Amino acid sequence: MKKYTFDKDFFSIINEINSYWAGFWAADGCVGNDYQNIITLSYKDHEHLKQFKECAKISKEVRVFEKLTGEVQRKYCSLSIYSKNWKEDLLNNFNITPRKTFTYKPPILPRNLLDHFIIGYIDGDGTITLNKNKKLAISVIGTKETLQVIKKRFDEIIKQTDQNSSCGVITKTRNVYVYRISHNPAIIVAQYLKNICDLKLNRKWSLIELAQQSEHINHYWSEVEQKLLIECYNNGLSITKIKEQYMKHRTIRSIKMKIHYLKLDNIIKNKQKQCKWTEEDEQVLRDNYQNMSCIELQQKFFCDRTVSQVESKISALKLKKRKNAKKP
Repeated sequence: MKKYTFDKDFFSIINEINSYWAGFWAADGCVGNDYQNIITLSYKDHEHLKQFKECAKISKEVRVFEKLTGEVQRKYCSLSIYSKNWKEDLLNNFNITPRKTFTYKPPILPRNLLDHFIIGYIDGDGTITLNKNKKLAISVIGTKETLQVIKKRFDEIIKQTDQNSSCGVITKTRNVYVYRISHNPAIIVAQYLKNICDLKLNRKWSLIELAQQSEHINHYWSEVEQKLLIECYNNGLSITKIKEQYMKHRTIRSIKMKIHYLKLDNIIKNKQKQCKWTEEDEQVLRDNYQNMSCIELQQKFFCDRTVSQVESKISALKLKKRKNAKKP
């Protein structure tokens, strides 16, 4: 038998890359009693198996073969590695055992590693589809314990964007369970997961772009966008103005939900309690109100207050309407 080499410690220290492949292995791989670790895929995923070969530094070639299924001759690709280390590491780190189809229990992992594990699992035993109306759906099959972990993580991702969205259900079909989410919650989850991992199967995840175009939404909030929202809200811009000036792609409702999630209302309330108007502050308003807009006053003299606070104080002081000042 021709010898081959591979990274014997590939699964020994848990990281994002081997968490993805462990998720894929938990779904589509097999661990034998004789230290044989084998993964077999449809030939259409031949390039993906070659990607695993490169990640694990496997020197042997991917095996390609045909098999008669019913009356149809199908083409497959496969990699098999005999390794005691792999078998033990897959068991100890990821709970992957022989004959795991109906008994598998997912590992306890930190959130970032769990996300990569789930992406790999979806690539192995999940489907991402579009219906005739270009509505996205994600379906995953597996043991009840596995799907409960996936559902819990999906719930967390969805709640960051929309507190009221339905997060799908787990149902039993024959000997396995199925978890399915669709429409906007599916887009939220799919976009979030797609943005954090480069190893995924493109034939599945590329459908997300088509669904996003049909929905005309972009649910995932980037750090830059969240910082912009915080800045706008702290400066006293109304939700309507935030949408019109900076976030036309979002709905009023989604902006409100994000403000609630970020607890910005509490920040504003605390600021309002802390900011007291002195006689000097009031005089600055009287002296400059005729020639400056509320936004200009806030930016130049009252950076520790919001524009709405400045407007409220002007109203309380019953200052005369400006004739030539810019509109706020």
